[in-house]
Amino acid sequence: MSDNKLESTLLIVKECFVYRLKARTSAEGYRAEGWGPADLIWQGKLVVVERGDIPVIKLINPTNGELFAQCPVNSPTAVEPVIDSSRYFVLRLEDERNGRHAYVGMGFVDRTEAFDFNAALHDHARRQQEAKELAARRAEEASKPPVDYSLHQPITVSLNLKTAPARTSPSTTEGFGGGGLLAPPPGSAAHTRQRQAAAQPSPSPQQQLFGGFTSAPPPPSATNNNNSWGGFVSSPTPTPQPRTPSQPFGGSLL
Repeated sequence: MSDNKLESTLLIVKECFVYRLKARTSAEGYRAEGWGPADLIWQGKLVVVERGDIPVIKLINPTNGELFAQCPVNSPTAVEPVIDSSRYFVLRLEDERNGRHAYVGMGFVDRTEAFDFNAALHDHARRQQEAKELAARRAEEASKPPVDYSLHQPITVSLNLKTAPARTSPSTTEGFGGGGLLAPPPGSAAHTRQRQAAAQPSPSPQQQLFGGFTSAPPPPSATNNNNSWGGFVSSPTPTPQPRTPSQPFGGSLL
């Protein structure tokens, strides 16, 4: 294993199981139904790291932290899921010192750990694919000749701008009496008339029917009668005269 390459950790699973594989009976894929305790060859921690552009699956001994085996994911057959379970896979272990490789079965206790294992590998593959596409686009843009936007000869450009006539805003000094007051807002005069009309008492139904005359005019005063008849409105009252004592009968009438 080359120690001069930096590694970044993508996933850590505390416990996994490694099984000895049996010969495949068909070409459809591996099955985990026949993996039992007799086929178990190792149990420990699984770590997925990124070394350069390649993810590497490392099986580490939990007691001393030594490397048991590793699986560089550099080919489509490096990691294969079994066809009868979502928790078990087939790994292609490789020895970097002599190039020898062997296939083993590997399984997790929980399906969540198996899902995280698949997600870590798929996310790395997606990032690598996006990086390749970006590099290809940059190489394509760099291969294109640069575009010359300069003007090779003098060019006359004429612009026909239609300007609207300037609008004169009403002077703020033109108010009531020219004293610098602002003009009343629209509808102020009508609003004042409405308020005056509302303040006046409304005519009664009789006034509306007879044109505002609901009673006869008052009779003329005595002064008016005197003026009309020359001051004679009735005969004068006679003044009583004092009575004289009567003469007894038998007296002289002369």
